[in-house]
Amino acid sequence: MTKKQIATVAATTFFLAVFCFSGQAIAGSTSGWLYQYDWVKGNSCGSGMAEIRVTTRAYSSQAIVKVAKIKLTAESMSTGQVTDSAIVSNGSSASVCLKKNDRFVMDIDGGGSYRSFNACYYYSNFNDITGRTSDLHVHLESTGKGIDYEPVGPKNIWINTDPTYQIKLDKFTPLYGTTGTRVIWIDDVLNGKGNMFYELISGGAGTYNVKKTGIQDGWHTWSFYIMLNGQVDPFNIGSPSSGKSDIIGFGLDRAKPTASINHSPVSVANTDSVTYTANGQDALSGLTNISIYVDGVLAKSCPFAGQTSLQQCVFTAGPYSSGSSHTYYLKATDRAGNVNQTPVKSFTVTGPACACTPWANGACAAGSCTTLQRQQTRTCNPVNCLTQSQCVADATCCVCTAWADDDCGLGTCGANQMRQTRTCNPAACDVESQCAASASCPRTLTLSLTANPNTGNAPLATTITGTVGGTAVGTINYTTWWDCDDPCATVSDCQAACGAWDDKADGQAAMVRALNHTYSAAGIFHPKMIVERHSLSASGSVAVTVINGPPSVSALVNQTDYCGSGLSTMFSWTYSDPENDPQAFRQVQVDDNSNFSSAVDDTGKAAASSTSYTVLSSKLAYNTTYYWRIKVWDSAGNNSGWVSGPSFTTPLHGYPAIDFSWTPSTPKAAELITYTDLTQIFGGSTIVSRSWEIDGADPNISVAESPAVTYAAKGDYSTKLTVTDSQGYTCSATKNITVKKSIPDWEEG
Repeated sequence: MTKKQIATVAATTFFLAVFCFSGQAIAGSTSGWLYQYDWVKGNSCGSGMAEIRVTTRAYSSQAIVKVAKIKLTAESMSTGQVTDSAIVSNGSSASVCLKKNDRFVMDIDGGGSYRSFNACYYYSNFNDITGRTSDLHVHLESTGKGIDYEPVGPKNIWINTDPTYQIKLDKFTPLYGTTGTRVIWIDDVLNGKGNMFYELISGGAGTYNVKKTGIQDGWHTWSFYIMLNGQVDPFNIGSPSSGKSDIIGFGLDRAKPTASINHSPVSVANTDSVTYTANGQDALSGLTNISIYVDGVLAKSCPFAGQTSLQQCVFTAGPYSSGSSHTYYLKATDRAGNVNQTPVKSFTVTGPACACTPWANGACAAGSCTTLQRQQTRTCNPVNCLTQSQCVADATCCVCTAWADDDCGLGTCGANQMRQTRTCNPAACDVESQCAASASCPRTLTLSLTANPNTGNAPLATTITGTVGGTAVGTINYTTWWDCDDPCATVSDCQAACGAWDDKADGQAAMVRALNHTYSAAGIFHPKMIVERHSLSASGSVAVTVINGPPSVSALVNQTDYCGSGLSTMFSWTYSDPENDPQAFRQVQVDDNSNFSSAVDDTGKAAASSTSYTVLSSKLAYNTTYYWRIKVWDSAGNNSGWVSGPSFTTPLHGYPAIDFSWTPSTPKAAELITYTDLTQIFGGSTIVSRSWEIDGADPNISVAESPAVTYAAKGDYSTKLTVTDSQGYTCSATKNITVKKSIPDWEEG
């Protein structure tokens, strides 16, 4: 069997069904390449039918590729009813049986690895293929290659000029020697009839504009195919070609909407209101707006939602003055952007002629005029055809300033009334004072006092803030006491109860006064502030609680002298208290566990003012790490809590116990004296070094165990012995020696 491209075997019998929307491609799908083998006799479908088998292949070879699904459908071209179908999931082939006047639809899902392919075909000379079988190969490209495409516009809009189709190639990978020229085949479907044309474009991925003329008005749907290598015939699939793109629609409407406008009444008098009635209709795209213009100005705009039926917009104005002329027209706009402006119409307002004499001044405040106005009159013919009197401002009439607030309760005004005054010219031509109800009356004065913070340890620095409120006016006097626990509410009463004030500021404009004060001792204090404004006063008080602060411990030190005092260790600390309360008690704990679960020494809470404590040697052991902590109490009973000092480790054994002697015990000058080292060493250690410092002797230094020396003169001298054992522990001891005067030898004669 010879494999041929489909165009070579069925150029007249194998047709692409442009109205077969079930075979449209999804936007962004790639093109495929379709092969058909020669028809062979025999099939499994039965008489009067033809069988088509579809196999998916690699784009550039005959290798079978697995896809997610192959779906074939046979449909009646007259009713759209499905006559046969086949689905192969994750397979490579499927077949379907066709009856006469059937079309078949391919829907191949490439899954995640291959592109999908969608198309729809039918055979015009069905008798030639009855009882036969044919194999179709659909070559698919991998998802990383191929052609991605989609229609952009016009999309779901109405336009009023020949359309420019925008076609977008998101990706283009040359295949099978594809040149840079592609053919875009547009399928313009109007009322079920396909109008096909093509356009050659050059370039890679991008958006292309294809202009089309000669399309009649109405709603259109359109889609396109992509043909490669200059192919222009969708019936001749001789090159890789895509399935159909998405089908999108647009409307073409080049006709202006119909429009008319009239006014009523037809003859307009100067007493009439005029109604403008505008009508518009666009039977194709529908109206979006009717605008009424009166005297060249937009008077009313009526929006519509694209209705195709007759629509109306009404506007009423007037009455207009007699003899005036007015113009009007409308603009009607449809969804395609077509605008119809009607011719300008006009009318003139009629009315009786009115002749009046000039205005003549009358008296001030006459008729309905106020004291600041003068009445003017005139005579008109016919009588009352226009206004015959009016009130006008006149400088010669009484002129007064605006009312100004004085204060509440003044003169004859009650406490709830504000007295207002003004000046008039001529003097006293009108009332110059009055009582008016006012939300500001009667005057009030309030004071809010706060302390921040209002509690804390001594010394406590706080800000005392007084905030003035109410309707009282004038400057403010502030008087403050740091501590005044008395219900007094006036300055004089608080002076009598609490003594002289601590702060006073009179004649202040600020509504807030903030004062800083530090309470050094513990206790509860009551700062009080009194404010005075106009004839009113207000007071405020707040409680400030100052707490006796706990003491603290710092500079923890442990001191040891393993030469002189064995394992005895002294601990010391620095005590401080915010109120300078003295240390009254202390408790010291020493333990070889950091959690102090089994203290080797615990003093308990003991009365003591000393800031040191010595633990005895008997409570400590050699070669052990110890931890210690201290807690102190002040005279007010507050404690510092436990504070840990630095840990320490005792030596492996005792330090050298230095001792030495000399002979003779009461030496004389110039006499040979021998020192003997009596030092005791512990823990199996040995002496690794010793040194003697013998003041006044010859020699005065030595490293011998028992050095022999002489003193040249009598006197008191010191001798120091330093010994270091094999653990590196070093101790020294000093003793004083008295050398007496040498006694001369006597010889008898």
